[in-house]
Amino acid sequence: MNRKSRKTNVLLSYICLLTVTLFYIGCKDDEVDSIQYDPDKPLVYEGFTPQSGGVGSQLIIKGNNFGSDTSLVRVFVNEKEAPVISIRNNRIYAVLAARTGTGKIKIVVGKGDQQQTIETDSVFKYNFKENVSTLTGFTDDAGNSQIVDGTLDKAQFIYPQAMICDQEGTIFTIEYQRDVRSISVLNNIVQTPMGQNGEWPEPQMLALSRSEDTLFVSNLRDGDNSCAVVMMTRSHGFMNPKTIIRGDRAFGLAVNPVDGSLLYSLETPGEIYRYDFTTEKSELLYHSNNNHLMALCFTQDGKTLYAISKWTQTIFRSVYDFKTKTITPLEVFVGGAGGYVDGVGSEARFNNPSQGVCDDDGNIYVADCGNNCIRKITPSGIVTTYAGTGVAGFKEGAPSQAQFRLPDGICIDKDNVVYLGDTHNHRVRKIVVE
Repeated sequence: MNRKSRKTNVLLSYICLLTVTLFYIGCKDDEVDSIQYDPDKPLVYEGFTPQSGGVGSQLIIKGNNFGSDTSLVRVFVNEKEAPVISIRNNRIYAVLAARTGTGKIKIVVGKGDQQQTIETDSVFKYNFKENVSTLTGFTDDAGNSQIVDGTLDKAQFIYPQAMICDQEGTIFTIEYQRDVRSISVLNNIVQTPMGQNGEWPEPQMLALSRSEDTLFVSNLRDGDNSCAVVMMTRSHGFMNPKTIIRGDRAFGLAVNPVDGSLLYSLETPGEIYRYDFTTEKSELLYHSNNNHLMALCFTQDGKTLYAISKWTQTIFRSVYDFKTKTITPLEVFVGGAGGYVDGVGSEARFNNPSQGVCDDDGNIYVADCGNNCIRKITPSGIVTTYAGTGVAGFKEGAPSQAQFRLPDGICIDKDNVVYLGDTHNHRVRKIVVE
């Protein structure tokens, strides 16, 4: 037998041995994966890895008698649930949720009187993330952009302003006196479902119905019979807008997240209405003797309405009544004069605040357009700078060092990630601050 034949035989023998070994390992894995949790045997905990991480990190817990049914296993880190993605009898694979915090790990297996719980002695160290980045959009060397649909890295915008985000992570934004764009992070695509037309040439604000199957857009146009609010449905791809409300210079829009009521504001003379979908008529809820461009924003429990007055540099607050579907008279919450000052209540100063959004803790985040930053306001009225330096520019990185240029729109997703319409940078920015 020559040397070449011997090498061939050795190679074939190695391949056969490797195939048999992999087949054996695969069979053993199948056996491990098919083992069921035995409530008559104790849970065995051996350790976890890694020892630290942030949102989205995969946590591997080692032990025994975990079974293979993900519906029977729950994992908590610092008392916050980490969704379980897969299980082998001796391994649990979970993913860390946002804002988990540092703490012990608790493993719960089984249900009812067959449930067992283990809590670790050692703690998992949670690394909070703070970062400002660009989600989509870019400019040329001269700072110019254009309207381009496509993947997130290829899409472009011209003056993105008002924004809203649905539970699936799709962001809708209005470009100044132009189109409504949709940004799907999940599908990595930017589209233009709806363009402006002659009847509503100045789209301003956005709102989604409680079921998120209908998108509302306000229109800032003169005339009592002008198109004030249009609607379009998800079933029609958010195309073919239909005028449902007429009025003079509509601006703010908000849908109560609990009862689905649609509220809108008119600049002239600073009024807030509720639209009745049954009667197709509007009820006046608030009247001011002054003209106001008021963006509207509900807290997530639907009990509080904020009105952000761009011209008076004030954020007003009102209480919503679920029985009468009315609001109490607007009262000054924070601000009241121009400038840039963090502080409490009327001590704070804003410069053309444009849009606000609330998180699940009741905080409101406001795009402070003229101050080139994002402000955070607690339910007790404490105003701080959430991101931005106050100086116009473009810079990524830490929120305290990031720069924006006249940001005009803001929204928040279910994980409390804030998205910003960085209007004069022609980009949509992503702000993660845990």
